[in-house]
Amino acid sequence: MYFSFRLFFFLYAIWAVVPESYFRSLGITCLPHRYWAVSVPIFLLTAFAVFALVIYPSFGLCMTPDINDIHTIRDEVGCKKNRTISKLLSPKVCGKKDIFCCTHPEACFKKLQVR
Repeated sequence: MYFSFRLFFFLYAIWAVVPESYFRSLGITCLPHRYWAVSVPIFLLTAFAVFALVIYPSFGLCMTPDINDIHTIRDEVGCKKNRTISKLLSPKVCGKKDIFCCTHPEACFKKLQVR
């Protein structure tokens, strides 16, 4: 694959730089127009720039939960390893004296919603 890329790039560079009269003297007459030597790399670079600057960051924004979502709430209990929201809101956690327990997350976090 490495060798084939080098070979095709070398042939592309020769086709883009050498005048057509040399190819005709060798008997090669069926070549694409020189316009494609410039337009294809510009199209590929433009497509890469649009992907890197617009599409890829948009994926990150689409996957970010809303500010009102319960997954965005973080505190010292929620940041501990091997803890999930289901464990934090379970009755087992409610038995401890120093931890606040809420069996209905919608009612407990209603104050956080922007009105």
